[in-house]
Amino acid sequence: MTFDFFNPVKLITGEGCVLRHSGELSKLGKSCLIVTDASSAKKSGALGDAIKALENEGIRYTVFDRAQPNPTLTSCIEAGKTAKAEKLEFVLGIGGGSPLDLAKAAAVYAANDMADGLNIYKLDWKNRALPVAVIGTTAGTGSEITCVSVLTRPDGRKKSVGREDLYARVMFGDARYTATLPMKFTLSTALDALSHAIESYFNRTANSMTDLFAVEAAVILCEQLKLLQSAKDIGDISAWQREQLYFASVLAGYSLSQAGAVYCHTLGYYLTEEYDVPHGFACAATLPDLVMRGEKYAPERAGALFKRANTPAKELCGLIESLTEIPKVKIPKDVIIKLSEESANTKNFAKTIPHGLTKEDSVNLLTRLFG
Repeated sequence: MTFDFFNPVKLITGEGCVLRHSGELSKLGKSCLIVTDASSAKKSGALGDAIKALENEGIRYTVFDRAQPNPTLTSCIEAGKTAKAEKLEFVLGIGGGSPLDLAKAAAVYAANDMADGLNIYKLDWKNRALPVAVIGTTAGTGSEITCVSVLTRPDGRKKSVGREDLYARVMFGDARYTATLPMKFTLSTALDALSHAIESYFNRTANSMTDLFAVEAAVILCEQLKLLQSAKDIGDISAWQREQLYFASVLAGYSLSQAGAVYCHTLGYYLTEEYDVPHGFACAATLPDLVMRGEKYAPERAGALFKRANTPAKELCGLIESLTEIPKVKIPKDVIIKLSEESANTKNFAKTIPHGLTKEDSVNLLTRLFG
């Protein structure tokens, strides 16, 4: 039995936690760059609370509100240059996965001179990234508590970067900020969290500690996703449900940060890059295949998970499929083959799951779904 574990992020949660614990921000510096998008952070109330907290502590701030879905290296470099030019001491990311990932990368560029922005992938930057604090406004990405930043390269492909100094120093989790999230993205982020839980559970790097987080996250998410099936709009989702979804996303994030994702994320990136499919739906497209693969090749392990979640494998697949919104996508055969070849060489692919996933398995899976 192994239970190695490392996650240095300080969690502060609950209603009003940003204002009640504003002193945590003053520990990071006297000036900061707020990284967020143009509207959702403001609409949720998170940006307003963050600004009040900073002003209460006498912290100077500059707002960089140009975060977009699937942040590009260009936007990260721009944010980093802003922080460097204004001599800001830390970064505060507010939002879902994209603004938080942008904030982490900006913290690297702010502390280092990189002639080529792609050098961030070498993980050898000289100076530690600026301290980062984060405020989550979605329940699913897990970016609040991982050291991973998923960035879009100039060629349009997504690739993650992760190093120990990209862990946030402090994370504020107030589920109220998720109340304005539209139904589509409530579902997408919940399915993203479920993907984190199931993928990390079936990853061969999982251990006794990560299982605790993955299983508990799956239990909560299966219950909540069943309730979301009958919800027609965000007004049908109670504050308690929002809290449960957020709690589950944090649990799944812990499991993800240690054990990592597998092929659902790897193959899902393509759907996001080429067809603008929201990340959670893109991962969920192949998640039923992982569920059935787990039941076939790791039956005892799968059985323990599905029993605790009170959701048999086939029922879980049906639940995922009923909530996943994917446009009619037709991927040419040659593209499927190329994508499978490229994916087979990534760390999230063949060797991380029970029985492995070969290039041929990937070709067959993608052909069945999108061929």
